Amino acid sequence: EQDGVDAAMTTGGELAGTVTTQSAAPVAGVDVVVRFGAAVDGTQRQLTGTTDASGQWSIDGLPAGAVTVCFDTTEADVADPPTGLASTCRSATVALAARHTVNVQLGTGARIAGTVTGPAGWNHYQVHVTTASGLDVMAQIRGDHTYTLTGGPVGAVTVSAVNDVNGATGLYGTDGHLTLAAGDDRTGIDITVPAH
Repeated sequence: EQDGVDAAMTTGGELAGTVTTQSAAPVAGVDVVVRFGAAVDGTQRQLTGTTDASGQWSIDGLPAGAVTVCFDTTEADVADPPTGLASTCRSATVALAARHTVNVQLGTGARIAGTVTGPAGWNHYQVHVTTASGLDVMAQIRGDHTYTLTGGPVGAVTVSAVNDVNGATGLYGTDGHLTLAAGDDRTGIDITVPAH
């Protein structure tokens, strides 16, 4: 006969902060993604949140250790600058049962636009703009096969179109690499998806 199993739960860590512009105005609608743990099948575990009207966010239940906190501004409530605010990532360390603050001031972002072409009958693609720090911001491809991404990160990025069903990928240019500066408003960032 077995009576039961005793288990002790540990209180996870919490990250919180405020997202503002360079002029200290709060930014609402920023998607916050905290990635942690070993990558499984090429992806890390993550928890997400969104900034409120005062630019504040909070994510709890995190394990102890190093994490990456990414701020995706592509859906944020930003009217100025027209190229959006730069999406970015920060590193942080979490301790159990403790609250840690990660505030971020966002600078001017970049906007890119282009056309995605592929084999007959292709669909289910999204444009991804990724950085070496793990940031991955996305733009939807419209019915006319064009896309626009506002709030892109500044610096070296990889631009690709990825099929969310079968993983097929097309790259901008020959290798997907592009360097974006603050305030860039670039068109003609076209992507061709090869036949599978």
